Amino acid sequence: MAAALAAAGADVVIGDVLEDEGAETAAALRESGARAEFVRLDVTDDGGWAEAVGIAVEAIGGLDVLVNNAGVVHTDPIERLSEADYRKVVDVNQVGVFLGMKAVLPSMRRAGSGSIVNISSIGGIIAFPGILGYVASKWAVRGMTKAAAQEFGRLLAQDEQIHAAYRIIRDAILFTDRRLILIDKQGMTGRKVEYHSIPYRGITHFSVETAGTFDLDAELKIWLSGSAEPIAKQFGKGADVYEVQALLSTYAAR
Repeated sequence: MAAALAAAGADVVIGDVLEDEGAETAAALRESGARAEFVRLDVTDDGGWAEAVGIAVEAIGGLDVLVNNAGVVHTDPIERLSEADYRKVVDVNQVGVFLGMKAVLPSMRRAGSGSIVNISSIGGIIAFPGILGYVASKWAVRGMTKAAAQEFGRLLAQDEQIHAAYRIIRDAILFTDRRLILIDKQGMTGRKVEYHSIPYRGITHFSVETAGTFDLDAELKIWLSGSAEPIAKQFGKGADVYEVQALLSTYAAR
């Protein structure tokens, strides 16, 4: 997971109770040219989460994405499963996810954006015998994720889904199944945020200008019905503007 994120260009902070393995993974990523750090983290420890988030923000300058990926499994039939073993699985797989979300949300709120990815399992969709704690915890992760999305994803309407998202320099653009949302961070700190909602039917035409040899930024322009001037947004180096154009072509034609 950490290697895939680093390969995609992310700065990575790895948190785990396995200190040697975690430190070795971070070192290997740094050797490959990535920016990576390791912090010891017991996901069942609220205080540990607070410390880890603080270290991550200081080390890489911010926190844009949390991937809750810690998980354990214990195999026993119900009549032989001890309460301690059951609770250990639930504490790591379920309570750890809760503590992680709780720990990163203040930082993401200050930044005005952020993403939380909670890793569930096929065991959170289909029940399997002999791993009761694991199945219970993974079903819980799915429910918790949906509840958190409703609580903190108030930008979206009920049942509205985000299909794609792109960072535009320091702003962002979201494609949902219903509309285009432009997220505009304002001022020096970016704490003031404007959300511009554009129904796809309101887009009359658009243009995409690719980056050039000397001009490294690509540009998207969108014309709305009744407006003579376009909305212009610049994409930084590495953005796939052809993919953005394909999405706009698909949604604006609806």
